[in-house]
Amino acid sequence: MFEVLGLSEQEQLAVYRAVVELVKSRLVKAQSVGRGILFAMLETITIRVSPETKRRLAQAAQARGVSLETLVAEALERAASSEWPESVRQLVGAWGDDFPEPESLRRSLEQESHREQP
Repeated sequence: MFEVLGLSEQEQLAVYRAVVELVKSRLVKAQSVGRGILFAMLETITIRVSPETKRRLAQAAQARGVSLETLVAEALERAASSEWPESVRQLVGAWGDDFPEPESLRRSLEQESHREQP
């Protein structure tokens, strides 16, 4: 394309640098809003909470170093997720062949617990 325009190598480099700077400035501008480039694809919902709930959420967000919006969005994502949490998935394989059979577990529930004598 540069050849079609008749630009010298130096002019081509200048155009290239200008385009890179333009893209870079647009990315910085999008991030400075704190919403990133993909923000336009997100939906907005409005919820009402008590002032105390909002205060506690704001404290939790500050403790985690995230915005209140991010904290609430992450909580909603977890609630809507159909996957098991990572902490539960890490339990897979935690028991080997020594895990009790269901019958054994049921029998242990039928036994009386040790009680203190009066």
